[in-house]
Amino acid sequence: MVLIVAILWSLILLVGIYAILKVSSKPTHHYEPIKLTEEEMNARPIMADIHIQETDPEVGMCVIEAAELPKYTFYDFIPLSEDMQIHCQELCEKYHVGFAFFLAMMESESSFNVDAHGDSSNSIGLMQINKPNWDRYDLNASIPKDNVEIGIRMMSEYIIKYQEVDKVVMAYKGGESAMLKWVKEGTRLKACDDIVNAAMWWQERLDEYGR
Repeated sequence: MVLIVAILWSLILLVGIYAILKVSSKPTHHYEPIKLTEEEMNARPIMADIHIQETDPEVGMCVIEAAELPKYTFYDFIPLSEDMQIHCQELCEKYHVGFAFFLAMMESESSFNVDAHGDSSNSIGLMQINKPNWDRYDLNASIPKDNVEIGIRMMSEYIIKYQEVDKVVMAYKGGESAMLKWVKEGTRLKACDDIVNAAMWWQERLDEYGR
């Protein structure tokens, strides 16, 4: 009888310790959602209606250098989970990539669809990482958080190497050799304007809602 009671008390003690550890392991932070009204969401400008001065480097650098993140925030109007948003903001800060610029690139690549596939399934995920880069940096592009990190690190490398938004966008979209060929030929992708315009729109929303 004494043995049975001892066993029961031991089980109760173990359950109690497990419950305490489980509660203490939960994150203590909570990110309040920032919401846009339907009217604000519909007020987004048409990309082609915004004039971009192609030769003004300050326009590009303004987008690229908007990377200072005083705190991490969950935004209801960004179609990503809270966990993914915080992960992306942390990576953008770590690798000095403007969060608005990153959002514009992701929107262009996948429309925020974590299961997006392109180029006959040779480009995958939120940042549409192409096959030669699937295992880049010892990360796995089929895992959403790794996919995002590969994309941000590639953007960071292009920013450091080329400094100009157009070159960063074209290198990301078509690869460095294609970008250098396009520059030599005087060719410029329409995506350059679209992404810069989108980045400015995202930056305005982030600034408006506390970033």
